[in-house]
Amino acid sequence: MTFRSFKPLLVALALALIAPLAIFTASSAQADETPLIAPAPSDSASSAADDKYVYWAFFDGGADANWAYSNKGTSSTVPTQGDVIGFRWGVGEGEAPRSDKAFDAICGTSTEQPGQKLVGLVIDPGNPDGSGVTSECVTPDENANATQVLQAGAQVRLGDDNAMVCGINGFPSTGCSYPVSQNPAGDESPAATVTQTTDSQNSFVPTAIIVGIIIVFAAIVIVIVRGRKSKTADKS
Repeated sequence: MTFRSFKPLLVALALALIAPLAIFTASSAQADETPLIAPAPSDSASSAADDKYVYWAFFDGGADANWAYSNKGTSSTVPTQGDVIGFRWGVGEGEAPRSDKAFDAICGTSTEQPGQKLVGLVIDPGNPDGSGVTSECVTPDENANATQVLQAGAQVRLGDDNAMVCGINGFPSTGCSYPVSQNPAGDESPAATVTQTTDSQNSFVPTAIIVGIIIVFAAIVIVIVRGRKSKTADKS
Protein backbone atom coordinates (compact mmCIF):
# COMPACT_ATOMS: atom_id res chain seq x y z
CA MET A 1 0.00 0.00 0.00
CA THR A 2 1.28 3.50 -0.83
CA PHE A 3 1.68 6.57 1.36
CA ARG A 4 -1.51 7.96 -0.19
CA SER A 5 -3.38 4.97 1.18
CA PHE A 6 -2.16 5.64 4.71
CA LYS A 7 -2.63 9.41 4.50
CA PRO A 8 -6.26 9.33 5.85
CA LEU A 9 -5.13 7.19 8.76
CA LEU A 10 -2.35 9.64 9.66
CA VAL A 11 -4.78 12.56 9.45
CA ALA A 12 -7.22 10.67 11.68
CA LEU A 13 -4.54 10.00 14.27
CA ALA A 14 -3.66 13.70 14.33
CA LEU A 15 -7.32 14.63 14.80
CA ALA A 16 -7.64 12.06 17.56
CA LEU A 17 -4.85 13.82 19.45
CA ILE A 18 -6.24 17.33 18.86
CA ALA A 19 -9.89 16.52 19.71
CA PRO A 20 -9.35 15.94 23.49
CA LEU A 21 -7.55 19.27 23.83
CA ALA A 22 -10.36 21.12 22.05
CA ILE A 23 -13.04 19.44 24.18
CA PHE A 24 -11.17 20.19 27.41
CA THR A 25 -10.70 23.86 26.48
CA ALA A 26 -14.41 24.28 25.71
CA SER A 27 -15.55 22.57 28.91
CA SER A 28 -13.14 24.63 31.04
CA ALA A 29 -14.40 27.90 29.57
CA GLN A 30 -18.01 26.92 30.19
CA ALA A 31 -17.34 25.84 33.81
CA ASP A 32 -15.52 29.07 34.68
CA GLU A 33 -18.21 31.38 33.33
CA THR A 34 -21.43 29.84 34.68
CA PRO A 35 -22.66 31.18 38.05
CA LEU A 36 -24.84 29.14 40.41
CA ILE A 37 -27.39 30.09 43.07
CA ALA A 38 -28.66 33.66 43.24
CA PRO A 39 -26.47 36.51 42.00
CA ALA A 40 -25.85 39.54 44.18
CA PRO A 41 -28.94 41.74 44.53
CA SER A 42 -29.49 44.75 42.32
CA ASP A 43 -28.24 48.12 43.49
CA SER A 44 -31.69 49.13 44.70
CA ALA A 45 -32.25 45.88 46.61
CA SER A 46 -28.80 46.04 48.17
CA SER A 47 -29.27 49.66 49.22
CA ALA A 48 -32.61 48.87 50.84
CA ALA A 49 -31.13 45.92 52.73
CA ASP A 50 -28.09 47.86 53.87
CA ASP A 51 -30.28 50.48 55.53
CA LYS A 52 -30.56 47.98 58.39
CA TYR A 53 -27.87 46.20 60.36
CA VAL A 54 -27.78 42.92 62.25
CA TYR A 55 -26.09 42.77 65.65
CA TRP A 56 -26.54 41.28 69.12
CA ALA A 57 -29.62 43.16 70.27
CA PHE A 58 -30.41 43.25 73.97
CA PHE A 59 -33.93 42.60 75.34
CA ASP A 60 -35.49 42.77 78.78
CA GLY A 61 -38.10 40.12 79.43
CA GLY A 62 -39.11 40.87 83.00
CA ALA A 63 -40.20 37.71 84.82
CA ASP A 64 -42.49 36.42 82.07
CA ALA A 65 -40.27 36.82 78.98
CA ASN A 66 -42.42 39.64 77.64
CA TRP A 67 -39.65 40.95 75.44
CA ALA A 68 -38.94 44.66 75.21
CA TYR A 69 -36.03 45.99 73.19
CA SER A 70 -33.61 47.85 75.44
CA ASN A 71 -32.35 51.24 74.33
CA LYS A 72 -29.89 51.20 77.20
CA GLY A 73 -26.53 49.51 76.98
CA THR A 74 -25.87 46.25 78.77
CA SER A 75 -23.24 47.88 80.97
CA SER A 76 -25.75 50.39 82.30
CA THR A 77 -28.58 47.89 82.88
CA VAL A 78 -28.73 45.92 86.13
CA PRO A 79 -31.20 42.99 86.03
CA THR A 80 -32.82 42.11 89.34
CA GLN A 81 -33.51 38.79 90.99
CA GLY A 82 -36.15 36.92 88.97
CA ASP A 83 -35.60 38.76 85.68
CA VAL A 84 -35.13 37.19 82.26
CA ILE A 85 -32.87 38.93 79.77
CA GLY A 86 -32.28 37.96 76.15
CA PHE A 87 -29.86 38.52 73.28
CA ARG A 88 -30.86 38.02 69.66
CA TRP A 89 -28.67 38.27 66.56
CA GLY A 90 -31.00 40.26 64.33
CA VAL A 91 -32.03 43.70 63.14
CA GLY A 92 -32.84 44.94 66.62
CA GLU A 93 -36.24 45.95 67.98
CA GLY A 94 -38.21 43.99 65.40
CA GLU A 95 -36.61 40.62 66.16
CA ALA A 96 -36.94 39.52 69.76
CA PRO A 97 -35.50 36.24 71.09
CA ARG A 98 -37.59 33.26 69.96
CA SER A 99 -38.29 31.88 73.43
CA ASP A 100 -41.29 32.34 75.72
CA LYS A 101 -39.80 30.65 78.76
CA ALA A 102 -40.54 32.62 81.91
CA PHE A 103 -38.17 32.87 84.85
CA ASP A 104 -39.83 30.01 86.74
CA ALA A 105 -39.47 27.70 83.75
CA ILE A 106 -35.79 28.57 83.31
CA CYS A 107 -34.57 28.67 86.89
CA GLY A 108 -37.05 26.25 88.43
CA THR A 109 -35.93 25.31 91.92
CA SER A 110 -32.43 26.83 91.58
CA THR A 111 -31.19 28.74 94.59
CA GLU A 112 -28.68 31.53 94.79
CA GLN A 113 -25.81 31.84 97.23
CA PRO A 114 -25.42 34.90 99.49
CA GLY A 115 -24.35 37.88 97.44
CA GLN A 116 -25.73 36.39 94.22
CA LYS A 117 -28.97 36.58 92.24
CA LEU A 118 -30.82 34.30 89.83
CA VAL A 119 -31.38 35.60 86.30
CA GLY A 120 -32.78 33.77 83.28
CA LEU A 121 -30.57 34.16 80.21
CA VAL A 122 -31.84 33.53 76.67
CA ILE A 123 -29.53 33.56 73.64
CA ASP A 124 -30.89 33.42 70.09
CA PRO A 125 -28.16 33.19 67.39
CA GLY A 126 -30.59 34.24 64.67
CA ASN A 127 -30.50 31.04 62.61
CA PRO A 128 -33.16 31.22 59.87
CA ASP A 129 -34.73 27.93 60.97
CA GLY A 130 -34.97 29.02 64.60
CA SER A 131 -32.46 26.48 65.85
CA GLY A 132 -29.80 27.08 68.47
CA VAL A 133 -31.89 29.13 70.90
CA THR A 134 -30.75 28.46 74.47
CA SER A 135 -32.04 29.40 77.91
CA GLU A 136 -30.27 28.91 81.22
CA CYS A 137 -30.31 30.10 84.77
CA VAL A 138 -27.20 32.02 85.81
CA THR A 139 -26.08 33.17 89.25
CA PRO A 140 -23.97 36.32 88.89
CA ASP A 141 -23.08 38.76 91.64
CA GLU A 142 -26.15 40.55 93.01
CA ASN A 143 -24.87 43.86 91.61
CA ALA A 144 -23.96 42.46 88.17
CA ASN A 145 -25.03 44.41 85.14
CA ALA A 146 -26.42 42.76 81.99
CA THR A 147 -22.95 42.36 80.47
CA GLN A 148 -21.77 40.50 83.55
CA VAL A 149 -24.93 38.38 83.59
CA LEU A 150 -24.22 37.38 80.00
CA GLN A 151 -20.59 36.63 80.86
CA ALA A 152 -21.80 34.30 83.61
CA GLY A 153 -23.44 32.07 81.03
CA ALA A 154 -21.52 32.57 77.78
CA GLN A 155 -18.23 33.56 76.18
CA VAL A 156 -18.50 37.24 75.33
CA ARG A 157 -16.49 39.46 72.99
CA LEU A 158 -16.93 43.16 73.66
CA GLY A 159 -16.21 46.16 71.46
CA ASP A 160 -13.15 48.35 71.82
CA ASP A 161 -14.84 50.50 74.46
CA ASN A 162 -16.20 47.41 76.30
CA ALA A 163 -19.67 48.92 75.93
CA MET A 164 -21.13 46.86 73.06
CA VAL A 165 -21.61 43.12 72.93
CA CYS A 166 -20.00 42.15 69.63
CA GLY A 167 -19.75 38.36 69.85
CA ILE A 168 -21.39 35.60 71.90
CA ASN A 169 -19.94 32.09 72.04
CA GLY A 170 -17.62 32.85 69.14
CA PHE A 171 -20.22 34.34 66.77
CA PRO A 172 -19.45 36.41 64.87
CA SER A 173 -15.69 36.01 65.11
CA THR A 174 -15.05 39.60 64.00
CA GLY A 175 -16.95 42.86 63.86
CA CYS A 176 -19.92 44.07 65.88
CA SER A 177 -22.61 44.60 63.24
CA TYR A 178 -23.21 43.78 59.58
CA PRO A 179 -25.49 45.10 56.84
CA VAL A 180 -28.46 42.78 56.41
CA SER A 181 -27.21 41.79 52.95
CA GLN A 182 -23.98 40.50 54.53
CA ASN A 183 -25.59 38.73 57.50
CA PRO A 184 -23.20 35.89 58.47
CA ALA A 185 -25.96 33.98 60.28
CA GLY A 186 -27.41 31.03 58.39
CA ASP A 187 -27.47 30.75 54.61
CA GLU A 188 -30.19 33.15 53.50
CA SER A 189 -28.04 36.17 52.66
CA PRO A 190 -29.41 37.73 49.42
CA ALA A 191 -25.83 38.52 48.39
CA ALA A 192 -24.77 34.87 48.36
CA THR A 193 -22.95 33.75 45.24
CA VAL A 194 -21.29 30.45 44.53
CA THR A 195 -18.74 29.55 41.88
CA GLN A 196 -19.79 26.62 39.73
CA THR A 197 -18.18 23.32 40.74
CA THR A 198 -19.63 20.86 38.22
CA ASP A 199 -17.89 17.76 36.96
CA SER A 200 -17.92 18.90 33.33
CA GLN A 201 -14.15 19.05 33.24
CA ASN A 202 -13.87 15.50 34.53
CA SER A 203 -16.24 14.21 31.86
CA PHE A 204 -14.09 15.40 28.95
CA VAL A 205 -11.79 12.32 29.13
CA PRO A 206 -14.30 9.60 28.17
CA THR A 207 -15.90 11.90 25.59
CA ALA A 208 -12.54 12.59 23.94
CA ILE A 209 -11.65 8.90 23.89
CA ILE A 210 -14.91 8.03 22.17
CA VAL A 211 -14.44 10.79 19.57
CA GLY A 212 -10.86 9.65 18.93
CA ILE A 213 -11.90 6.02 18.48
CA ILE A 214 -14.59 7.01 15.99
CA ILE A 215 -12.13 9.10 13.97
CA VAL A 216 -9.50 6.34 13.87
CA PHE A 217 -12.09 3.67 13.00
CA ALA A 218 -13.41 5.80 10.14
CA ALA A 219 -9.88 6.29 8.83
CA ILE A 220 -9.18 2.55 8.94
CA VAL A 221 -12.35 1.87 6.95
CA ILE A 222 -11.28 4.43 4.33
CA VAL A 223 -7.81 2.86 4.06
CA ILE A 224 -9.29 -0.65 3.63
CA VAL A 225 -11.76 0.50 0.99
CA ARG A 226 -9.06 2.36 -0.94
CA GLY A 227 -6.78 -0.69 -0.71
CA ARG A 228 -9.41 -2.94 -2.18
CA LYS A 229 -10.12 -0.47 -4.95
CA SER A 230 -6.40 -0.28 -5.69
CA LYS A 231 -6.11 -4.07 -5.90
CA THR A 232 -9.13 -4.27 -8.18
CA ALA A 233 -7.64 -1.64 -10.46
CA ASP A 234 -4.29 -3.50 -10.59
CA LYS A 235 -5.95 -6.78 -11.62
CA SER A 236 -7.90 -5.14 -14.35
